[in-house]
Amino acid sequence: MAAAENPYQALRQKLQIGEKVYEYYDIKQLDQQKYAKLPYSIRVLLEAAVRNCDNFQILSSDVANILDWQNNRALEVEIPFRPARVILQDFTGVPAVVDFAAMRDAVKSLGGDAAKINPISPVDLVVDHSVQVDFFRSSTDALEKNQELEFERNKERFLFLKWGAQALQNFLIVPPGSGIVHQVNLEYLARVVFGTDGDVLYPDSVVGTDSHTTMINGLGVPVFLRDIWPSREELQEVERKHVLPAMFKEVYAKITQGNNSWNELQAPVSQLYPWSESSTYIKSPPFFDNMVTRAYEMQPSSSISVTVTTDHISPAGSISRNSPAARFLAQRGVTPHEFNSYGARRGNDAVMARGTFANIRLVNKLMDKAGPKTKHFPSGDVMDIFDAAERYLSEKRDLILLTGKEYGSGSSRDWAAKGPYMLGVKAVIAESFERIQRSNLVGMGIVPLQYLEGQTAATLGLDGTESYSIELPEQLTPGQRLTVKVAGKPSFEVKVRFDTEVYFKHGGILNYMVRTML
Repeated sequence: MAAAENPYQALRQKLQIGEKVYEYYDIKQLDQQKYAKLPYSIRVLLEAAVRNCDNFQILSSDVANILDWQNNRALEVEIPFRPARVILQDFTGVPAVVDFAAMRDAVKSLGGDAAKINPISPVDLVVDHSVQVDFFRSSTDALEKNQELEFERNKERFLFLKWGAQALQNFLIVPPGSGIVHQVNLEYLARVVFGTDGDVLYPDSVVGTDSHTTMINGLGVPVFLRDIWPSREELQEVERKHVLPAMFKEVYAKITQGNNSWNELQAPVSQLYPWSESSTYIKSPPFFDNMVTRAYEMQPSSSISVTVTTDHISPAGSISRNSPAARFLAQRGVTPHEFNSYGARRGNDAVMARGTFANIRLVNKLMDKAGPKTKHFPSGDVMDIFDAAERYLSEKRDLILLTGKEYGSGSSRDWAAKGPYMLGVKAVIAESFERIQRSNLVGMGIVPLQYLEGQTAATLGLDGTESYSIELPEQLTPGQRLTVKVAGKPSFEVKVRFDTEVYFKHGGILNYMVRTML
């Protein structure tokens, strides 16, 4: 199915500002009465849905659901949202740029134009999560010393990001040492109103990958603190005396130039990224290996012998010295002092796959105590989860996860779907899903399945030692019920929890986007 022309073109109106004539979508025309009752935040969502409607990724029915907010607000009605812009910090930004670089390789190998692979929405990446405090107040040059160590530890990552800043369109990098993501977003990156796409005006909205991204948007309204906040006159007096426009202009006029260390980095100047086989930070992921131009037919079944219940899927903290990731790095000459963190190595899938489910507080019900261990079946051998997954892959056995409520809740979500994919997980059966994680699973071609109301692994008598088979029909639809067959135990039904089967049939959203560029 291909995208169609926007069905709301008739709502476009002209607006003259000075000598310039713009256009905008007059969403009041949809329904004056319903529009008047919408909160301002919902109006921003409605405008975005109307402007981006193509009856493929965003449907006319989605627009209707948002417009009918008063009746739908108490219901579980999901809507698509394409933000005006995206803001990243480097921990989550590096794997995103890795995906773009790998997608360019895939498009090129399939005979397409790699230069077409770029962010669709404007992306700003602020490098602020890499610095560590090794020197502090006892040292007069603490900032300079910490930044020197930052570049020493992260040179590979910074070279890669600088390549992305040069090679990708619609992509801005704020170099290290320029300020934290929240401050730079507030003072420099926020637009309030966008005027791109053929001079169509639309309100600013932002999705940030930092869990507490400060919000500035098209509302022009992000707090009411009248009881504790100074008066407008008092604030204006302070601003007139101390907050001078020249201060900000001077700082932000050269913000993308960074510092001397950043400017001296000699990043590759090329359309495709020249991956280094020896790098332990940046590695081409296997998401597009053996990819073909057409979507594949769905596999008829998946068999498993493992269960995991955890919130700790995607690691970001320090790398334990006795973990599979540590062994991988040590084999490549990296000393424990140089391990850094999982967050810093998110650009290397080999490290992140070994870190998946590596949290020491992981609760795996196949084991009698918490930790990143599991049993391999049918051997019964106890081993690290990554090692068990590797053995299952060598045995050509697919995996599923049996989990509890709100699977995937919490932060560090970027690898919470990629990691299980790398381990060979084909489906997750949960009592319920955290919404973003459920979407991310579909984006990696993993099927999110939910127990029927009142059912759990415990009520069904499942302990994870069984072998399972899930038949996936060729026409898999959202909300459909599937039968899960269990060796030696009764079968049970589950509900398919995704909104479109398109991404799954393509093997994930990355594969889908690659094929749309051919």
